[in-house]
Amino acid sequence: MRNVYLDYCASTPVDSFVIEQMSAFFRKYYANPSSIHSAGQDSWNALENARRYFAKQINARPEEIYFTSGGTEADNLALQGIMNANKDRGNHLIISSIEHSAIYNTAKYLKNKGFNLDVIGVNKQGFIDLKKLETIINDKTVLISIMMSNNELGTIQNIKAISELCRKKEIFFHTDAVQSFGKSTIDVNNPNIDLMSVSSHKIYGPKGTGFLYVKSGINFEPLFYGGPHEQKKRAGTEGLYNILGFKSAYELMVKNMEKENKKYILFRKRFLSNIKDNISDFIVNSPEENCLANVINISFPGIDSDTMLLELDSHNIFISAGSACSSKSIKVSRVLSACGLSDDIAGSSVRISFGRFTTQEDIDYAVDKIIESVRKLRAMNPEYSLSY
Repeated sequence: MRNVYLDYCASTPVDSFVIEQMSAFFRKYYANPSSIHSAGQDSWNALENARRYFAKQINARPEEIYFTSGGTEADNLALQGIMNANKDRGNHLIISSIEHSAIYNTAKYLKNKGFNLDVIGVNKQGFIDLKKLETIINDKTVLISIMMSNNELGTIQNIKAISELCRKKEIFFHTDAVQSFGKSTIDVNNPNIDLMSVSSHKIYGPKGTGFLYVKSGINFEPLFYGGPHEQKKRAGTEGLYNILGFKSAYELMVKNMEKENKKYILFRKRFLSNIKDNISDFIVNSPEENCLANVINISFPGIDSDTMLLELDSHNIFISAGSACSSKSIKVSRVLSACGLSDDIAGSSVRISFGRFTTQEDIDYAVDKIIESVRKLRAMNPEYSLSY
């Protein structure tokens, strides 16, 4: 039976090129990068070469790159680090209602610690209202954190306009770019981004590594304390092998970016066209424009998304009912609810996300089984049959 993995927004397979590269890294760089002997310095040089590489890719300085264990740690370091270090500037934080749980729950934690929090809503397709954003800014606002692209819908925010507003108001701007990094070119100086979180395992690199970009001159506190690693902002021996694997993965992303995005656009059209020709009642929740090319969030009224996932899993088709970080929860997606979708519609939604190893045959097989599953599950739902 064919295996069809269509959950690339949750995590990507490690590319074979990255595996080969990392195998060599394990043998070559065994010493601690902080050691002063020559073996340690070899590891240090490899670490700093990776730092310089990533800095160049986003038009930053090497000292502005802080390696972390991934996007969640980077998000926590950004929000907690900035708010705790800048209490003299104010105590007000703004995020959007569709942020990843790493931002959303960190913001709630800060609120419980006494900081003021505003959560700005979004429209049906996940876009924030810039005019409304400006109205909730006050003279105590320290930081605004808005994700570059949403992990459930694929919605790409107007980061340039948000950053310009922050600059005008002299507010720090952070963006969670985990889903965007490697899928588009990012220049942190255009638009003006103060802090940015990225992760390796979304771009065919190893899990357990990422980085936080912080513009020079911005004061932030570490999350935990220990040695002087990462300019005393992130204690602990750096995960060198993962960092070097991350670098190898990004090199491949840059090489394949244009070709892969074109492929995803074709897959998206083919998928939706086949669905339209065979199913009369469905809702595409992802926006048509300003959306990641490889993401489709779609609702099939009358079915339960978790049941559909299990049905498709029996055919070795692997998709998602939302963010992998919250998919084990029985609650309806917070993101879809924030977009104004009813519990019934949100509870019937699934996310399909393509990737490097997806083929046209995979798409066609998946569509056939999705159509079959929707028809089967609707037939088993008497309430749907009566209402339709």
